[in-house]
Amino acid sequence: MTIADIYNGAERFINEILRKEIVAQGHHLTGALESSLEAEIKRIGKSDAMQGFAVEYAKYINDGVRPEAASMKQFPFLVEFFNQKGYPEYSSSSSTLTSRALAAMTIKKWMKEGMSTQASKRFSSTGSRQNFVENAFIGNESKIDEYMGNSFDFVINEEYKKEKSEVI
Repeated sequence: MTIADIYNGAERFINEILRKEIVAQGHHLTGALESSLEAEIKRIGKSDAMQGFAVEYAKYINDGVRPEAASMKQFPFLVEFFNQKGYPEYSSSSSTLTSRALAAMTIKKWMKEGMSTQASKRFSSTGSRQNFVENAFIGNESKIDEYMGNSFDFVINEEYKKEKSEVI
């Protein structure tokens, strides 16, 4: 095992923790957000750093949107969202809710409350609809520390065994 192996394992481990939190908060529809999680390891000075990435809309899900930032610019994205939820875009029946009507109503609600709304918490098993990154790390800090500590200990012990068993 090498340091690169530790980082690769950490990426998989952390992304799994993030995926679980995303789903628990009720943000799973197509799985695109969960599938977009990836990391890049960079050398910064004398140390390596791992930086995580996801699709752009992850920042809005994580941080929310203030009421004054909500606008009809989000309309086409919400229409697509409600289409994926199974609502028709148009209907000849006045009693059938359409994805277009739901999108407009949602944006009007966001303009009053911001996103996510208090009512949307019913889709979450954690009671939270924002801060999935922070919640995932805080709720699993000891597991992440244990993984990293055990992994580094293993690499150091293996290197020590190699050095100790070398014939001079």
